[in-house]
Amino acid sequence: MTAILSCLMSVPHEVEAQTREQPVIEMIGDRTLIYVDRLKLRGDETVMDVLMMYPELLVNGFDQMLDTYQLRMENVNLACNLRQFLSTTPARKVKRIQICENPVVAKGTTGLGGVIDLNMHRNEDGASGFIGGELTTKLEKSVLAAVNYGYVSPGKATTDIYASANVDDYSRHGDTEFNQNVSFNLTQRFDQRNRLLLFLRQTCDRTSQMPSSADVRAYVTRAYYYHTFNKIGTELTCVAGYMYNDYSNSSTFQSLGNNSRLANGIQTYMVELNTPLPFLKGLQLMVGNEDNLTHLRNQLRQDMARQPKPFDVSDRFNVNCYDLYAQFDYKVGPMLLSVGDRVSFYHYSMDAHNGKYSRNPTRNMIMASAVARLSACHQVQGGYYRRYINPSFLEAMPVSYPDVDGTTWRSVTQLANESRADVYRLAYVFCSPSVNASFGGRYIHLVDEKENSMQLNASATWIHSWLMLTGGANFCHESENGEKLNYGYIRLAPTFRIPWGVKASAQLVWCSKNAPERRLLEGPAVYGLLKAEKTISSHVALTAQWHDMFNRNRHAAMLTARYLF
Repeated sequence: MTAILSCLMSVPHEVEAQTREQPVIEMIGDRTLIYVDRLKLRGDETVMDVLMMYPELLVNGFDQMLDTYQLRMENVNLACNLRQFLSTTPARKVKRIQICENPVVAKGTTGLGGVIDLNMHRNEDGASGFIGGELTTKLEKSVLAAVNYGYVSPGKATTDIYASANVDDYSRHGDTEFNQNVSFNLTQRFDQRNRLLLFLRQTCDRTSQMPSSADVRAYVTRAYYYHTFNKIGTELTCVAGYMYNDYSNSSTFQSLGNNSRLANGIQTYMVELNTPLPFLKGLQLMVGNEDNLTHLRNQLRQDMARQPKPFDVSDRFNVNCYDLYAQFDYKVGPMLLSVGDRVSFYHYSMDAHNGKYSRNPTRNMIMASAVARLSACHQVQGGYYRRYINPSFLEAMPVSYPDVDGTTWRSVTQLANESRADVYRLAYVFCSPSVNASFGGRYIHLVDEKENSMQLNASATWIHSWLMLTGGANFCHESENGEKLNYGYIRLAPTFRIPWGVKASAQLVWCSKNAPERRLLEGPAVYGLLKAEKTISSHVALTAQWHDMFNRNRHAAMLTARYLF
């Protein structure tokens, strides 16, 4: 929720026409950059409007807000109501959006998911913010508050502070859910060569759904320090952080005495150097190391009414991950060539109730990419990425089940359960002042599981003085053990500016019947949204929405009001 407070900063509206030297969308090694300032926007567009320009994102209503992508701000994970954040944060507050389809080297993530990293503009001097609330016909309600503050000292040092809080309360059919987030983000620029970023976050999620209830609390702190050594841009980044999670689950039935608690702490350290290499013009080097140390404890108690003997176990699990990585980017003529490698040294150790286990795997994740900028409007990319899908903490923990006689059947998921994925990518981007189109394809080969999939994606955006029209399509072909599955998605998202200063928008997402989509189990394969927004004077903003209008069991009317200061 950190960045939601940047929603209403007072910045003059500027529309920057795209030049031949500055494309709106730019592809580099493992990511695609969207420069929001270069879009021909009116100024009232949201981050959601911009993200729907990108073909590989399936912004599918409330169910799959960002599909498999993880949302970050300045490379720090955002734990918030993504729908509220994306639909209320103005696009003009974001300087650049980095969409990392294959974060192999620089971001250092495993699995096949991606990362969306938002780089924000700095605050103007003074304070601004908002407080607001949202109410729906499904008895869901939330309260939002955000304050941002910018200050420039007489010595030209700048201070930017983001602070936000939100509470979401959901009540459906006797079940309840409560979410609360508080975050604080401080950026201190001491001078042109030194800056510090400090991030703090506290979250609480409570769920009560028969026959159990859960309470999840998390605390995160992280500090970044950046130092630039010279005029050519050699920069050193130092990072230190700590995250603590506490998950408790208990039964709400008197006949069940079951409860569990899973707590973990994660320490993070990183040092990274980015620099141009003077002996060869156009050559850039990134090199660094990252160290993560995780301590996890799992406590489980089961006391079934029909069992004569309860059991109580406590397992400990440690993971140390030490990464070394390097990447070279070489720009020559219209070509950008990138090659990188991340070597990960893992150490798993488990002290469980049914034995001790350890494993020390080493993974070598590599990437190679070539981007050709054929002209000011056309870009083409081809790339290869070797990635790994490793077991999560829960999958590696021992599992215990009581039998009717009170004995316990125990099994341990092997720590060796990991798979290698070879990803091949082709992409094309067309940019013009009013039309931007993207086409991409990925072929994924899971080496160990002998599975293959192919994804084809397309998206186009047309921006006019009173209309912004975005459409896209996604197609996937999967093959496993001789069985094949084909499915697809089509989406359309127009935004109109109608009289009386009202902004009206719609979203329509259709998915084929065989798509692995959770919502198909509960209703039609079409998602629909109608939305109208109006700002009264300069202090009150009203938004009305009709969500999931084709599903009679899940549709809801939503009303949001915010006071701006």
